[in-house]
Amino acid sequence: MTTTPSTQRMIEYLSPAAPSEFDLELRSERTRWLRRRFLWFCLANIVLQLATTAGFARDIRQAPPLARALNVIETILLLMSYAGAFWYVLRRKPGLERLLHLAIYMTAILPSVSEIFLRVDFSLNPSGWSDLFASGISPGAMLALMGPWMIFFVHLLACLFIPWTVRECLVPGAAMLAVHALIVGGDMILTLQGAGAITAGIALLFSPLALLPGLVICWWRFSRFRKRFRLVFESSGYHKLQHELEGARRVHESSLPRHDLLTTGPICLAYAYEPMRQIGGDILFVHPADDPGAAVLSLLLVDVNGHGFGAALMANRVIGEIQRLFAENPDAAPHQVLSSLNRYVCLTMARDSIFATALCLRIDTRAGTIEYANGGHPPPFLRAADGSISRLEPDTYLLGVVDGEDYCPACGSLPFRTGDALLAYTDGATEARDLTGAMITIEGLLQRFGGLPASPRIWPTALLHQVAAHRRAPATDDTLLAVLYRT
Repeated sequence: MTTTPSTQRMIEYLSPAAPSEFDLELRSERTRWLRRRFLWFCLANIVLQLATTAGFARDIRQAPPLARALNVIETILLLMSYAGAFWYVLRRKPGLERLLHLAIYMTAILPSVSEIFLRVDFSLNPSGWSDLFASGISPGAMLALMGPWMIFFVHLLACLFIPWTVRECLVPGAAMLAVHALIVGGDMILTLQGAGAITAGIALLFSPLALLPGLVICWWRFSRFRKRFRLVFESSGYHKLQHELEGARRVHESSLPRHDLLTTGPICLAYAYEPMRQIGGDILFVHPADDPGAAVLSLLLVDVNGHGFGAALMANRVIGEIQRLFAENPDAAPHQVLSSLNRYVCLTMARDSIFATALCLRIDTRAGTIEYANGGHPPPFLRAADGSISRLEPDTYLLGVVDGEDYCPACGSLPFRTGDALLAYTDGATEARDLTGAMITIEGLLQRFGGLPASPRIWPTALLHQVAAHRRAPATDDTLLAVLYRT
C-alpha cells in the first residue's frame, strides 16, 4: 500500500508519541507568551544600549580613533540586531521553536561579541580605563573579574524577560561562559603572570555561579506558568465536558416520552427519572409515541448495566434497535420484543460484557388486559382498583447472557381495568442505600408503593423523593420510576 504524505501525517498523529491536547494548548499559549516577552526584551536592550552609549559618550569621543570606531561599530551592531529581531517577531510572528532559537542565539552571541569588543578596547584604550587599572591590575585580569558580572547581568536580564525552561536558559549561559573562558584562558597563556594569572583562574572557576539567579527565576516562573495553565485548561475542559454532557443528555432524554403525552385517554403514563450523573443508561420507550388515544399501547423499560456516559452510549444503541423493531412490527408481542432485543445484545454488546434487563408491557384497553415479558428486570407492581397488589416476576435471563433457543421468554397476561395502575422501575430505586448501608429492597419499595395516595399521577415523583430521603446522599445508580394507569 502506498503511503501518501497526508496518510503519513495521520499515522504520526495517531501514534503513541502524538502530543496530547494539553501539550498542544500549552505550546500555543507559551508561544504567545514568549512572543510578547521577546518584544519587550528587545526594547529593553535597545533602551539600555542607548543609555549606556549616552553615558560613555564623552569617553568614546576621547578614545583613540580605532577604539572609538570599534565602540561605534559595536553600538550599531547591537542596536540593529535588537531592532531587526523586534521587527521580525512583530511582523512574521514565528513559531515556538524559531522564537526559542532566536532568543538563545541573540543572548549567546551578542553579549559574547560585546565581551570581545571590551577586551580589545582594554588594550587599545588603556587610558580610558585608567581608573579601573589604577590598582595595577592588567587588562586581562580586569576582564577576568568583570566577565562574570557581565554574564550575570546579561543572563539575568534575559531570564527576567524570556520565559525559558531551565534547560533552555542554560544554553546561552553556557555559550557566554565558553567565550569568556577562551578569552581569559588566552590572557592567562599570553599576558598574565603570577598573581594576575591566579586571580584570573579563581574568577574563571567561580564564573558559572553567575548563571544561578537566572536558572532559579526560570524554574520558578515556568513551573508556576505550567501549574496555572493546567488549572485553566482543566477548568475549561470541565466546562466543555459539562456542555457536551448537557447536549448528550438532551439527545438521550429526547428518546423518553414527553411528560405531557399520556395525561388523558384510556391509558395514562407518569414517570420520574434521576440519572446517577448528567446522563444515564435507563430506557423508557412507548409505542405508539404520538397517539395518546391509542387503545393498545406497548411500553418497554430497559436498564443497561453500568451508569454514566458509557451506559448512555450503549442505551442509545438499544433505543435504535427498539425503534427498528416496532417500525417493522408495530403489533409485536412482549416476548417477541425481548427475543429480538436479546439477539441484538448478544451479537453487538455482550462481547464487551454489556448486558441489560428489560421489561416489555402491552396494554389492550379493548380486551382489558396487560401482557408482559420480564427479562431479569425487577418485578413491577400491579395495583388493582381495590388496593390489592400483584408482582410480575421475571421468567427469563437478562439480555445478552444466552442466545438462540436457550432464551425463551414467556408472555404472561393479567386483567388491567379502569382504576388499575402498574409501577415499573429500575434497580436504582430498590438498591438505594442509607448511611448504614441498608437498601430499600423490593419489599421496601412495595410497602412504600402500597401507602401512596390515590392519584397515580404523582406516584413516580413521590417515590423518587422517598428514595432520595432514604439514601440522604447523591445517587449511586440511575433511577427510573414509571406508572401506567387506566382512567
